[in-house]
Amino acid sequence: MTQLPAAIEQYLLECGFTSTEILILKHLLAGGSMTLRELAAKTGKSTGVLDSASKKLLKKGILGKEIVNDSPKLTLSSLEAVVAWVHENGEMTRKSMERREQDLQSFVDSLSPNKSRADIEHFEEMDGLEQAYTKLLEGCNGVMLHFLPVRHTEVEDPLRDFLVQFFRVRRRTGTITRVIAHDTPLGRRYQSRDPFEYRQTLLVPESVYAFNTEKVIAGDWVGTINHADAKALIIRSPEMAHTERAMFEAIWKQEMAKQKEKGDAGVPVVVPKEEEMKTKMVSAAREFFLSRKTLLSFAVCCVLAASVTYALYLRNVDLNVARISEQVKGIAATGAVQFDTTDLDKLHTKDDAQKPEYEKVILQLRKIREQNDRITYAYIMRPTSNKAFFEFVADADSLNLDAKIDLNKDGIIDDADWLSPPGELYDVSGLEDRVIEALSNSVAFEPYTDQWGTFISGWAPIKDSEGKTIAILGIDRHADDVYLLTLEDFTPFYYFFGFFTLFLIIRFAAFNRSLLKEVLQVFQFRKVLIVCAFCAEIAFGITLIFYLHTLSLLKEQIGQHLMSIAVTTAAEINSEDLEKLHWAKDMHTATYQKVFNQLNSVRDGNKNMDIRYVYTYRLIAEPDVFEFIVDADSNYNLPSWVDFNGDGIRDPDEENVWPGKQYVDPVPSQPFRHSLQYPLYDEDYAIDQWGTLLGSYAPIKDKEGKSVAAIGISIDVSDILKLTREQFSVWLWFSGIFALLITVVLIARPK
Repeated sequence: MTQLPAAIEQYLLECGFTSTEILILKHLLAGGSMTLRELAAKTGKSTGVLDSASKKLLKKGILGKEIVNDSPKLTLSSLEAVVAWVHENGEMTRKSMERREQDLQSFVDSLSPNKSRADIEHFEEMDGLEQAYTKLLEGCNGVMLHFLPVRHTEVEDPLRDFLVQFFRVRRRTGTITRVIAHDTPLGRRYQSRDPFEYRQTLLVPESVYAFNTEKVIAGDWVGTINHADAKALIIRSPEMAHTERAMFEAIWKQEMAKQKEKGDAGVPVVVPKEEEMKTKMVSAAREFFLSRKTLLSFAVCCVLAASVTYALYLRNVDLNVARISEQVKGIAATGAVQFDTTDLDKLHTKDDAQKPEYEKVILQLRKIREQNDRITYAYIMRPTSNKAFFEFVADADSLNLDAKIDLNKDGIIDDADWLSPPGELYDVSGLEDRVIEALSNSVAFEPYTDQWGTFISGWAPIKDSEGKTIAILGIDRHADDVYLLTLEDFTPFYYFFGFFTLFLIIRFAAFNRSLLKEVLQVFQFRKVLIVCAFCAEIAFGITLIFYLHTLSLLKEQIGQHLMSIAVTTAAEINSEDLEKLHWAKDMHTATYQKVFNQLNSVRDGNKNMDIRYVYTYRLIAEPDVFEFIVDADSNYNLPSWVDFNGDGIRDPDEENVWPGKQYVDPVPSQPFRHSLQYPLYDEDYAIDQWGTLLGSYAPIKDKEGKSVAAIGISIDVSDILKLTREQFSVWLWFSGIFALLITVVLIARPK
């Protein structure tokens, strides 16, 4: 192996190269292209460590990849690349030292005896603007005054991410912002967010107060910030700050007085006499509701709405089947990791029901069932030599096999109440495809019937330490729940259609002329167009309502499923393990690795869901200061930063989360804080640069039942919402355009 001089090797270390990176360079310099396995064999290091180091060298452009005999090999691109990178690193170090020297000079100047001299600082680029804001915040005395020309929305602001953190610091320090902005559409939108941004905004006429750049008064500092040119200038001068503050207060007082005076001097509104208004309202209502033509139009709309409602009812039945299927599958996948396979290996016959392992497994099954609403049965089965049969290992209701229990609450003890002992066979013929899949992944079964009833079931494999499936955990929920859930959502519509139809029948029967003649009179061409337009608009409105209702159902379905996973996982985590984790160094302990693996098993067991984040946290200070404990994406041997959204930018939320890292909840109404008392999910979807997320949370309790921490699980629902939108968009466009076309024809056609 080619030896590097000690001085050069030390220089590379000082420039930011790790010892592993230097070791890779040595071997590639000596032996040419190599695979990771070849490097591991020569260096004695694991492929994981070498892979992490080689990725950094690839990113720096020092290494390249080539395919030799279908195998990717690492190759040293050029030694000049090393020199270039070292040169670039040296330039960055030099600039950093110059900035530090400037900071030191500024500090020395601030200690100068000549306090009357104004201090002036210049800032450039976006980083400089962030420094200017921070400097002004440090120098204020609880209030910052702004003259602000609003040029763009909060979303379009290049400093959006920084301003979010800036707001949190202001809120934590109790610093309120008062803003004078122009009375424009953007200014009014800016003012509407005042309750959420810890500020007060006064809108003034742009023609009277023509300021083009942002001006900030904070304590003895006055700053001007030009966002267009990304430049800022701040001056520390008590006299100037006093003058600017007085001007701000004068404008504020003057404009507030004008607006108050304008609001009190409104034009009085002429109000009709009470009896005259009442008469007109009753007369118009009677003419509209009791007209035979109106009633006939209502009848047509009612039939159309009922048809759309029935179609959406069938759609919601399918959605609820999928909702319950995902729930039982998620519970099974999360609960399967809680069982010790050595306990299951001891349960094969009815006599084994006397063993302590049997009681332990039964109690664990009952715990899973109790933690999740509406779960009917929880059981464990294992495959046999005959592929058409499984055998029972344990059932949550079969602790005492001699007991007579009315499982289905029908008042009769029959085959539907049978308690299955260990070793009893269960016929799975006809389900071979799903059963085979259940031996490797969690699956859900469409509603099927056996001697216990009709159920929607979720099965998940229980694996030993070697990853071999030895049994499956089954979770059953009554299929009737599908119709009960759907009925709960559609009951108001059933009552409405029923009473409305009865009303129409009574009114039609009260007329003396024949119904057929009335129909013929109504269905003239123009009237047909009017009815069609009205019906199309009704259909559009109903479709839109049901689209929004479906989004709500989806949120509830996903939230309930996610909450079931969170509750089941929370019961698996030992609170005593979390008490040992408070510092970043604890990531090296076996306790952290245990919890880390438990959190990752949630994602591994629910691969059908796009689970983005799994983490645990605890409250450390009232009312809203939390600290993270274990995160499924953070470990000592993982990169400290992962570009989740692929934008190439290092965002704070993409960095590792270590035990003890604090988080301040900025929105008191969020369920984040309530998760320490009871399980729940987000009230609405969270949309950000990483996608559309929905989170669920559940408390982690100690042996005394006291909540000491909580678990959070978030998934990306972007694809699900997109699919739902696509399904409804055709109907929305059709009914909307149809109604618009008929309306245009009515307007253009003479009477």
